[in-house]
Amino acid sequence: MTSGFLPIRKRHLRKLLRSLDLNSGTGPDAISARILKYCAEELALPLAKLARLILDEGRWPLCWRMHWIHPIHKNGKKSDAQKYRGVHLTSQVSKIIERAIGHTFLPWVHRNSAFGANQYAYTTSRSHKDALAVNVCRWILSLEAGNFIGLYRSDVKAAFDRVRRSRMVSKLRVSGLHQKVVKFLESWLEERKSKVVVGGQRSSEQPLRNSVFQGTVLGPPLWNLFYCDASRATESLGFEEVVFADDFNCDKEFPGSNTDEEAWSEMEICQTSLHSWGRANSVTFDSTKEGFHILHKRRGCGGDFKQLGVFFDTSLTMDNGIAEIAKEAGWRLRAVLRPKRFFRRHELM
Repeated sequence: MTSGFLPIRKRHLRKLLRSLDLNSGTGPDAISARILKYCAEELALPLAKLARLILDEGRWPLCWRMHWIHPIHKNGKKSDAQKYRGVHLTSQVSKIIERAIGHTFLPWVHRNSAFGANQYAYTTSRSHKDALAVNVCRWILSLEAGNFIGLYRSDVKAAFDRVRRSRMVSKLRVSGLHQKVVKFLESWLEERKSKVVVGGQRSSEQPLRNSVFQGTVLGPPLWNLFYCDASRATESLGFEEVVFADDFNCDKEFPGSNTDEEAWSEMEICQTSLHSWGRANSVTFDSTKEGFHILHKRRGCGGDFKQLGVFFDTSLTMDNGIAEIAKEAGWRLRAVLRPKRFFRRHELM
């Protein structure tokens, strides 16, 4: 991958254009996905040539360094600005070019597990369900063998916005990527600008720097490349991690004869080691989302916790998780059964 020809084909650009989602948001250039999709045949060749030129020159165009940020309400009071999530809108054409250039090196990254063996986000043939399955199966096997699990949970605060450019570039240079790709990514990571857009009104420009930029195609895989060596901080202590984007969970199996205090002490050492990696990489961990837990059939401690959308208890009886599903399903079932006098049973099912 360090040298050789990097193909960008017209047929691949045509495929990318035809696969565009018509409902995808329009960025600052005001060119909608609908126009690009309907003109796929005509635009495939010029966009392929443009992608080749950008990769050869190793420069990301200035016109694509503007982000529109649209606030989406999450929960709570709508008058509270902290209850909104900023969604980045970028040019649809720029995202097509990112996908085309990404196609020259991302398959190699996936084949060589450059994200790390235990990263389950933004990775082909993996999802959060696989991460949950791996964790739960390993925990159950350990508990059935008479052991217990020490689990340390962590989460990076504002993950995509905590990537120091100089550190990211250093990691790219030793990653084994093609020199042209590294030069292109160095330019892609340069400072950008943003405007908050609400109700047709726009704020003043604000800088975006030291980030892998939300709303982009290459941002998620670049975050994985940046975060992959965090596992060294915990693996050296005997902990095994399962990572989903910035959600870093690691655990260690302890013999049943060990005390909870011994397990707790080792988890604290693991936390210190991961935080040391964070300081070296200018990454901050969210203290409100960190936690220590001991998983055991009878003497589990550390309280219930939520992992990748699923509620767990320290005994793995899953009572709280089942109650949550039953609560959500209850009103749906009542709504389905309300018109039962008008339908046969198999129709309701």
